[in-house]
Amino acid sequence: PIKKVACGSRHTIAYQTESDGTHAVWSWGDGSKGQLGHGVSYSEFEPRRVEAMNKRAVFSLTCGETWSAFLLTEESAVVFGQTDYGAESLHYTRQDVSAEASVLM
Repeated sequence: PIKKVACGSRHTIAYQTESDGTHAVWSWGDGSKGQLGHGVSYSEFEPRRVEAMNKRAVFSLTCGETWSAFLLTEESAVVFGQTDYGAESLHYTRQDVSAEASVLM
């Protein structure tokens, strides 16, 4: 079943867990800045599994206009899309996450 959903202005992400303990992240909508997490910058009009997040447990998720963020543990986060730094895919560890980024999550 779907456990968590977040919406940006033109895209949506969803986190799913199955009875066998597997995890999946799905995304769809505007992907022009890479915010869907598929490694490309085009839109998906139906939910598509985010392979980069395959089997990763997600504690929390959120979206902005051009990015999607996933808190994986207390010490790790993944961001897809265009950030203030122009990056399209980032993986943060506890040492990287500033107080400002922690508030976003």
